[in-house]
Amino acid sequence: MALEETEAPSAPAPLSDADRGLALLACRSAILRKWSSGFEEIGALVNSTLDAASAADGKSEAGMDYNKAARVLAERQMAACSREVTAADVQAHKAGGLSEAAVERLLGGTALGFQLTEEDQKAYDKAFSEEIVSSEAPSIMGVQVHRVPLWLQILYMVAVIAAISYVVLLVVRQLTQRDKEKAERAEKARKEKEGKKRS
Repeated sequence: MALEETEAPSAPAPLSDADRGLALLACRSAILRKWSSGFEEIGALVNSTLDAASAADGKSEAGMDYNKAARVLAERQMAACSREVTAADVQAHKAGGLSEAAVERLLGGTALGFQLTEEDQKAYDKAFSEEIVSSEAPSIMGVQVHRVPLWLQILYMVAVIAAISYVVLLVVRQLTQRDKEKAERAEKARKEKEGKKRS
């Protein structure tokens, strides 16, 4: 009996709130990958969604068109994926993408019993908007500016201006010193000429 308990698969570790948004982005990536590569399979799943909707309503398929069925299927697959995704999937997504086996496991076919909750929808919208902001934000030497505190940005700008001013000051001093030396040499040469003329 104890042996059976140790061999039972353990439930995946729950995701932190920070990883929840990344998990939904991994699900979006899995859906895009699956839908862009398996047109026939997705078409069959959309048709199954249409059939299930017409059987549940008892009406003809006029209540749901193909586009709406595709949207419902995508939302259900997103809901199924959001419940199945693990921390390992999030790490794989960060590292470069999910494997084919992980995509198949996460999407769950027609996912008839799943609905995307409003909480999941808000989390997905927030994660997606943050991803867009992160990808479009300016960066200086690889550091995204919007992640740096404002006081540090101001300190950085003041330090850069001070450094540039100091370099300009050094250059101006060098140039003026060179001009002074030339003027002194010219004056010395003129005085020597005048001294020779007098003698």
